[in-house]
Amino acid sequence: MTDNIKRLYRSKSERMIAGVCGGLGEYLKIDSTIIRILFIAAALFGGPGLIVYLVMWLLVPEEPLAKDTIISSTTVNSDDV
Repeated sequence: MTDNIKRLYRSKSERMIAGVCGGLGEYLKIDSTIIRILFIAAALFGGPGLIVYLVMWLLVPEEPLAKDTIISSTTVNSDDV
């Protein structure tokens, strides 16, 4: 069975602070800069931008490692021994 479920993660590659905006950008398939601007505007103009960002930072999990990264990081080189 194929896992085609779309999941929200904090991005490891598209991050400035915690990867929240980068993860939302990847999830929604839009530029993360737009999301950053929306969060800043919401925070500056009396909206809940900062609070929402902090809650997402705490609740949204970080993007998992790719399978090939896990395999290469667990492989022991003969130089390491």
